[in-house]
Amino acid sequence: MYSKKIHRILVPTPFAVGAVNTYLIEGSPLTLIDTGVKSSMAKSAMVDGLNSVGYGLEDIEQILLTHGHVDHIGLAGTIVEARSGDISVWIHEDDAIRITDYTGYIEERMHSYVEIAKECGTPSDSSIMGSQRVLADYFLRFGESVENVSLVQDGQKLPSGVGDLQCLWVPGHSLGSVCYIAPEESVMFSGDHILGDISSNPSLDFEGSLGISMLRYFDSLRRVEPFHKFKVLPGHRDPITNLSERVIDLFADYDEKLHRAENTLTEEPISIYALSRILYGDYPDDSLVLALAETKDIVLILQQNKKARVLEIENVLYAVRIDG
Repeated sequence: MYSKKIHRILVPTPFAVGAVNTYLIEGSPLTLIDTGVKSSMAKSAMVDGLNSVGYGLEDIEQILLTHGHVDHIGLAGTIVEARSGDISVWIHEDDAIRITDYTGYIEERMHSYVEIAKECGTPSDSSIMGSQRVLADYFLRFGESVENVSLVQDGQKLPSGVGDLQCLWVPGHSLGSVCYIAPEESVMFSGDHILGDISSNPSLDFEGSLGISMLRYFDSLRRVEPFHKFKVLPGHRDPITNLSERVIDLFADYDEKLHRAENTLTEEPISIYALSRILYGDYPDDSLVLALAETKDIVLILQQNKKARVLEIENVLYAVRIDG
């Protein structure tokens, strides 16, 4: 319990990030922020968490989704189905396709995984090559489409048992990522926009319309600064009690990565894949796309700052240093 009316329900996921934090807000409408994946273990954890404070799946009246990644939306359809009365499912319009056409989105997303691997020069014997079908089938297990959703906009206020929750649009981790601000409780539900001790993967929407996703994420980090006195309840792991310090640490971390990449580059072209191995080391296969997307963004930022140039050689992206 984080207040008399806010309860964390920890829901397991099959992913490396671990369990997802979902939050039940008592009052009218009975509100759930994020849902976890669609799995028997996740459903059991959700049911147990709700039961522990006197509720069931059928009692949820409003679901607020911080973004459209499956560990946050996957169980929404199950909850909607369990509800006998009206229920509202809110998501930002830029992430809506991820839940209204879950299958179509996953098929397209897995195609983009393979394409970025090829574009960045990943070796042809890498496990991701030719694995689009396997990847799609894997992720399709953990979510489903929910057709009737409501689209939340930046600045919009939605009712809850702790007063109106204000939507703050923070694109970066995903194009439609939002935080929900509860002024009466001095609480921010941050989704995956800000996490306490792990990266928010600001380049994850590499195929979206963010431009350089990492730069858009930086802008979104600045958007939360006015709420520096608020307690932050994130999508994973523990609450953040010093938001300003965390934002400073995040900027410092990415600044260090930019400088390290700049100092690594020479006049000899290096593929994005090879550079990612220098920056991030011997990362596992399930981190490949994240490492490639972030490395690509870093190089594009260096190019924008006239510190590097991106070249395409035989359909593969390379980077070279620009001196002076």
